[in-house]
Amino acid sequence: MVTHWGNRSARMHKFIEAPGKAMIVGGTREICAKLCVAIVELRPDWHWDDLGKGWIKVVYSATRPTCRRSPTTCAATR
Repeated sequence: MVTHWGNRSARMHKFIEAPGKAMIVGGTREICAKLCVAIVELRPDWHWDDLGKGWIKVVYSATRPTCRRSPTTCAATR
């Protein structure tokens, strides 16, 4: 996925003058959080603890306080 994104964003840049955006939909919150951690291990510069910065976030609907733990966020914290 990371290699595909690098290739795709490079190709899109000439059309939209930006890298574009992507979304991955996962089956469970746990899968999404683990995928985010794995991607950040490959590309640590994509992650920031500050929700307003960085390139990668895990977002889901929830009311449980656990949604505020890194690397995830929920509607309440956006």
